[in-house]
Amino acid sequence: NLSFKTLGLTSPLVSLGIFWGLVIGIFASLPFLAAIVFPRIGANKRKEFFEDLKPISVILYHSTIHIPIGTAFFEEALFRGILFAILENTYGGIIAALATSGLFAAWHIIPAFKLQKHGQLLGFESRKISQLELHPIISTLVYIGQLLALFVVGIVLALIRGFTDGFIAPAIIHTLVNTTAFLATQRVHKK
Repeated sequence: NLSFKTLGLTSPLVSLGIFWGLVIGIFASLPFLAAIVFPRIGANKRKEFFEDLKPISVILYHSTIHIPIGTAFFEEALFRGILFAILENTYGGIIAALATSGLFAAWHIIPAFKLQKHGQLLGFESRKISQLELHPIISTLVYIGQLLALFVVGIVLALIRGFTDGFIAPAIIHTLVNTTAFLATQRVHKK
C-alpha cells in the first residue's frame, strides 16, 4: 500500500529527510564545491576540457529546475520512493534495495554509453573523452565499472532511504551532488 507514510512524506519524516539530506549531500558534494571555490587546481590551462560552455540562462535552468526536479527528485521518487516501497512491502528491504539499485543502474545505461562513446557528461561534450581509443575489452570494462558504481550509489541511497524512512534525503543528496558537479564543470572550465 502506497501512502504518504510509506514514502516518508509525513511531517516528521520530511524534516528528518531534509536534515540528513543536507548533511550527507553537502559532505558528498565537497569535491565539487572545492572545484567551484578553487577552479584552476588541477585544471588543464592550455585546453578547455568541455567545449560547449552554457550561457548563464541555461546554467540557471539546469541548476534550479532540470537537475533538482527533472532528474534527482523524479529518479528518487521513482526508485527510492514508489518502487522501493512496493518491493519492501512485498519482498523486504534487502530485495527492495538490490532491485531498485539494479534498476537505477540500468536507467543510466544510455548516459554511461554517451559518456564513453561521445564524451558527453552533464550535457557537455569533450573531444578528449570521445577521441580516446580504448581497446574493446577496456571499453567494456569501463562501461561495466560505470554501471557497478551506479549500483553502489543506488545501494547507498537505499540505505539512507531506510535510515530516514523516506526518499527526501536521497533526493536532496542526489540534487546537491549532481548540481554541484554541473556547476563545477562550468566554473573550472570558464575562461
